[in-house]
Amino acid sequence: MTALSDLKSAPIYKGLHVGYPGAGKTGCLASVINTGRYKLRVLDFDGKFDPLRTYIKPEFHPLVDIVTLRDMRFLGAKRMETQGRPQAFARAIDLLKHWKYKNADGTETDLGKPAEWGGDTIVMVDSLTNMGRAVMNWTLFCQDRVAKGPRRSDWGIAQDSQEALVQEVMSRERVGCHVVLTAHLKLIGPPEESEDDEDEGGGGGSDSVKREKQQKLMRYVGYKLFPSALGRALPPEIAKHCPFVIRHEVKILAGKVRRVMYTTPNLDFDGVTVPLIGLPEELGIDDGLRRIFEALEKGGTV
Repeated sequence: MTALSDLKSAPIYKGLHVGYPGAGKTGCLASVINTGRYKLRVLDFDGKFDPLRTYIKPEFHPLVDIVTLRDMRFLGAKRMETQGRPQAFARAIDLLKHWKYKNADGTETDLGKPAEWGGDTIVMVDSLTNMGRAVMNWTLFCQDRVAKGPRRSDWGIAQDSQEALVQEVMSRERVGCHVVLTAHLKLIGPPEESEDDEDEGGGGGSDSVKREKQQKLMRYVGYKLFPSALGRALPPEIAKHCPFVIRHEVKILAGKVRRVMYTTPNLDFDGVTVPLIGLPEELGIDDGLRRIFEALEKGGTV
């Protein structure tokens, strides 16, 4: 049993940032890095770090270390297949244990163990959506189904692995610093009939029975937006692992585009969050994350 007074007292931000592409999920980090007080380490599954390069001031670029994690793919006989052993997911796991890698010139970068990093460092995972693709690539390789595609059991394995990685980065014991996890949005409705592994060729009941079950479900289960993770069962679980949940939206008022951050859920998006004291529900991305960090430093949560 741990007394509350024995827990680490330094304020640490572990946040899930959700929104459609272009809503400022990546660029919002600039307001924090431009203070010169933080180092940024990026697990880049998307390959789109232009917002960081554009909005972070040049004098603070040396504070940013980006490792791009992409698996090589090609068009196979029936589907897109990975070329060789997928590396992206395994490298992410290794980097979260010890952030070191070989550079193109043969030298080694060694930034230490994330478990030992503190409040002067931020890890960004960009994004949950493409991380899921890397996890599935790794799962299919391990299950010897790269050319065949996933079965129902493969989806279960991949979802468990992706959830475990989210839990890893959100754990203060495994990653001791601030964390920003970005995710696109996924609209999920009532569950659909699915085939068992043994029925890959068909089966599962008549179409009329399936339609009747689907119609009954739709009367009681509405459509909701969730973080875009693998499958249908995992997306509703992701926010539960994240103390802070921030929604990003693009607003157009009088012909002007404004990207904003919301600190509370709404009717379309379910998300748990730690309330922030002294901050409005809507923040601009130009200074929103900096203001959240400042509120945390002042103890502005309940």
